[in-house]
Amino acid sequence: MVKGPLADRLEYAILEMVFWNRSEARHQDHWGDWHTAVRKLVPEFTDADLKSAFKRLWKGGVLRLTKPDSQRYHAFEYSGDEAHDEAFFLIGPFNASITDEGRSYWDGIRVDKPRGTIGFRP
Repeated sequence: MVKGPLADRLEYAILEMVFWNRSEARHQDHWGDWHTAVRKLVPEFTDADLKSAFKRLWKGGVLRLTKPDSQRYHAFEYSGDEAHDEAFFLIGPFNASITDEGRSYWDGIRVDKPRGTIGFRP
């Protein structure tokens, strides 16, 4: 079980999904599938908590959030405008791709193996 503040655990779970294939470091899914996968690592969160975690990672330059269309993987960039959040997150799949800053952020997360906890640098 991942330990620490809820916000850190949610961000870690999202990044773990994105880094599942480190060479591509991106993941595309529908909201329900993101929700289900994150729930396996962090059972106690609300939809608002999960959406906030995505938005924090995007705002911090860790993730690029995009929507695909029929021809392009990164057809539409996330705007950050709350008025567009429902359409972006809840209608169709969306992509989370690691940025250069995100690779550094991920590498800064430390794993304390003896206790099995995962934490972030202060």
